[in-house]
Amino acid sequence: MPSLGEKRDSYPLSFAQERLFYVEQLNPSNAYHIPLLLSLSGEVELSHLTEAISRLCEKHTILRTCYSTDLSGDLTQQVTVNKVNISQQVCATEALTDVVNVQVNSCFDLGQEVMRVNLYNTEDANYLLFVWHHIAFDGWSTSLFLKELAQSYEDCVVGRPCSLTNVDVDYIDYSVWQRRFLQGDDLQTYQAFWQHQLQGVETLSLPTDHSRPAIAQHQGCEFEASIDEVLSDTLIELGKEYDVSLNSVLLSAYYLTLAHLCDQQDIIVGTPSDNREHHQIQEIIGFFVNTLPLRTQVNWTQSVEEFVKQVHKGVMQSKAHQSLPFEQIVELMDVERDASRHPLFQVVFGLQDLQDVVEGGSVLPMTPISLSSQHDFCPAKFDLSLMAARSEQGINLTWNYATSLFEPRTIEMFNQLYQTLLEGLTNSTAKTVGTIPLMTLSQQKILLKETALPREDFTSSGTLIQAFEAQVLASPEAVALCFGAQQLSYRALNERA
Repeated sequence: MPSLGEKRDSYPLSFAQERLFYVEQLNPSNAYHIPLLLSLSGEVELSHLTEAISRLCEKHTILRTCYSTDLSGDLTQQVTVNKVNISQQVCATEALTDVVNVQVNSCFDLGQEVMRVNLYNTEDANYLLFVWHHIAFDGWSTSLFLKELAQSYEDCVVGRPCSLTNVDVDYIDYSVWQRRFLQGDDLQTYQAFWQHQLQGVETLSLPTDHSRPAIAQHQGCEFEASIDEVLSDTLIELGKEYDVSLNSVLLSAYYLTLAHLCDQQDIIVGTPSDNREHHQIQEIIGFFVNTLPLRTQVNWTQSVEEFVKQVHKGVMQSKAHQSLPFEQIVELMDVERDASRHPLFQVVFGLQDLQDVVEGGSVLPMTPISLSSQHDFCPAKFDLSLMAARSEQGINLTWNYATSLFEPRTIEMFNQLYQTLLEGLTNSTAKTVGTIPLMTLSQQKILLKETALPREDFTSSGTLIQAFEAQVLASPEAVALCFGAQQLSYRALNERA
């Protein structure tokens, strides 16, 4: 990937940036905000922190870009002067949630900024809040930013020159290269794969608690669960036995969960892909992530091993063709736009690697704080998303769902079914995926106990019909059947018999 070398007044957007810009213009929201709240250990020198962030912005120009339409009507991005502003505020600990919520949920003016930084000093601790817009940032960028922030802050504290690693290219080089690369034979190869992969795809009919709004709502909520250490280790070993990744094992159970819930066998799930196969861009901050539509056919007669390997093969093939942006896949498949749902897929799965403490040994030790549990920030880009993350205690699960569609109890039921199917994948008694029990033995025992009714012997010498006619004579106007607002008495039901 070559560097542009010369500086320009403006640059084209990547395909992903372009789509996100138009989405934001049509429906401004916090759905594409990436906030990060950090608890800082010890005192923080504001001047050092400002200089440290400034050095990152000097290296990663995407952090100081703005977006506009030029005189020809083309959408462009411009690199602005490197000027970092940190808003510092002293506030009471109990007021922190409210002040953070304001910043996290305030929409960006992409013609002015893509990053906001706030430092909060409370009586108990110092907190640093970053809010980035997704148009300039992704999940990979978060860990890279924090690593370099700690390094840069330490440089400033001890009076060292900037020690950040130099990079040959920047995100603007990538955006120009992407448009040049996706042409000719390369483009045709990617297009042919995705056309074949997605031909005749069906819309997933996920059962919901509420009718789908005409325009998708991004208000969301999260339900957190965990897979215990024993089952987690068993799933990891299963992946090794089948020579597939843990991601493919967990995704296989997700497919089966959706197949049971929707009564469909043709399932498509979105999954985030880092899209950083080029070594040059692995140390660059920017919006590289691509969402891949993963499609599989659930054949209930397949063995567990055959199905998991099929899922893994599909994942690997899709990743080999991840360079075609999702926006172009949608255009290629000529998907009819529907404001009520995400195109091609409405459910997502991903496996993440998370760290509780970032750079704990540096002079700027930082501990991330969850914003979904303590603060009012939990957007839902899709109907349903499941993110798994390995931990020392097992595997953590986070279900993100649209509150306009689902009630919490429904998501809890989804999670219970998913974990039951995960356990079933490891059960050697299940010969095929269709014979995996939908309830564990312990769940079956609980259900039988809770629903058990007293036994009564049927002593009538007559037939069931005669018993019904006797009931008609005994209470003809009593309600026999109900359906919605409609009711039938025993007399009316007998007359229709």
